Amino acid sequence: MQRLLVPAIAAVLLIGVCTYVEGVFTERWHDRPPSPEQEVFAERIKQIPTTVGQWDSADAPMDKREIEAARAVGHYSRSFYNKLDPSKVVSVLIICGHPTDITEHTPDKCYVASGFEEAGDQERTTVGYMGDAGQTAADFSTNRFHRGDARQGPRNLRVFWSFSIDGKWQAPSAPKVELRFYPAVVKLYAITEVPEGSKGQAEESAAIAFLQEFLPAANAVLFAAPDAKPKQAASSESVALTSADKPAAEKPSPESSPSTVPAPASKTN
Repeated sequence: MQRLLVPAIAAVLLIGVCTYVEGVFTERWHDRPPSPEQEVFAERIKQIPTTVGQWDSADAPMDKREIEAARAVGHYSRSFYNKLDPSKVVSVLIICGHPTDITEHTPDKCYVASGFEEAGDQERTTVGYMGDAGQTAADFSTNRFHRGDARQGPRNLRVFWSFSIDGKWQAPSAPKVELRFYPAVVKLYAITEVPEGSKGQAEESAAIAFLQEFLPAANAVLFAAPDAKPKQAASSESVALTSADKPAAEKPSPESSPSTVPAPASKTN
């Protein structure tokens, strides 16, 4: 009995120490006041345009419990529709806060926890657009999610998500590790319904054309120089987004390099 008791006590102590260290690392044990950088992002998020190019929007308020669960310091949640084709709808969610909190709840965790199933393999894709510095690229993680609902019918979604600290949108394979030392992080979701009969490929999503117009406008507000007035977003033309080609039978590695799509050339009169 004593031979078993000593290892058991040692195991309990080891688990307790590991839990404490992990709690200290993630700051689980105490409230964390927003940093000045987080407060700046939270204020600027309120100024992101609600109409961009061919896209108009309606407010899609977050539930108070969702905001508290995400520990978001600031948030922006709207449903955009294309004024020329109202059937094209993109739901947008932007939140900012401490990197530990913002990187914790990615769709592969929170959507699955809400009853969805991943309907494919997670990919990394690149959206090209025109920014203030010219041709720019934004990296996104993306996947399809499915949920059956006997009362409201099934839902099939294509979700894109990305992180930024300075206007460069990135899709790190381990965001919680790679972004943990920054004082503030912004996360962006772009969500579309997968039409009936569609394979739901990333390049088929209305989010592509939307992001090419939305990102310059959002960046001009979120990442403007201190005390600078937000700049007018650069004009953009439609370009295609291409996912990295991967064999159907092989699960794509998060370390694999995404395909890069060149941004469009500037418009000329």
